[in-house]
Amino acid sequence: MPDNKDESGKIGQRWVAVCRDALDGSGDLLVELPADLMLEAGWAVGDELNIEIVGQSIVWSRQKPSLL
Repeated sequence: MPDNKDESGKIGQRWVAVCRDALDGSGDLLVELPADLMLEAGWAVGDELNIEIVGQSIVWSRQKPSLL
């Protein structure tokens, strides 16, 4: 089993998320994030998230609102 270290060597946590087709013809996916992940990250339903691949990890972060 691979370790769970990020690029700084810090050990993080892993969660499993369910992805499903939005079924609206857009090709979009809906991602059901575990409640404990959302609580720990400080995310809420409706938050827009950024997704990046860093090394062999998928990194999620809340998108900062644009200042218009």
